[in-house]
Amino acid sequence: MKKLIIIGICLLALITAVFAIDKFSEFKNKCHVDFESKNGKIVVKDVVCDEKSFLMEEKMTEETKCIFNNSITEQECYSEFGGCKGINGCYVKIDGTKDQNITWKSSCGGYAYTIMDSKIEEVVFDCVSQEYLNAKWECYDGLILKGENKIALDSNTWRGYADQSCENHCDTEKCGVMYFEVI
Repeated sequence: MKKLIIIGICLLALITAVFAIDKFSEFKNKCHVDFESKNGKIVVKDVVCDEKSFLMEEKMTEETKCIFNNSITEQECYSEFGGCKGINGCYVKIDGTKDQNITWKSSCGGYAYTIMDSKIEEVVFDCVSQEYLNAKWECYDGLILKGENKIALDSNTWRGYADQSCENHCDTEKCGVMYFEVI
């Protein structure tokens, strides 16, 4: 019976040692351990740890609403954790760590910043309307048109001209503008 207890204790010590070695790789990056030799054995002399390194990082999901002011075309809102696309706005869910700083960018320009706190965030981008002297477009029947103007027009106005001029120009399935570009 004593041999069985001793074997059990040794097995428990072995399992504990294996678990400790497995956790040591995580531990060694957070603490500094000094060893010394006593009576022919190596023993721990001192352990110094950074308190913050042992605090559990709280993982969470957060939803962000991206708003594109003055947008007339599809825009993209993105961070290193995810993104979304839309004309006036879009929603994106991201995963991160509590209190993590998130930098948002937009295809129409600019940056916005949020902090991960599991609350619905809102970031706003002002998409400046640009004006152009020229535009070109192609209708579904293959007709290619180019518009020129002495006064610059925004892309919405040019797109309206393209839609009007391609209204009855169709291929076998579709009518309208197949390709549009402001220059």
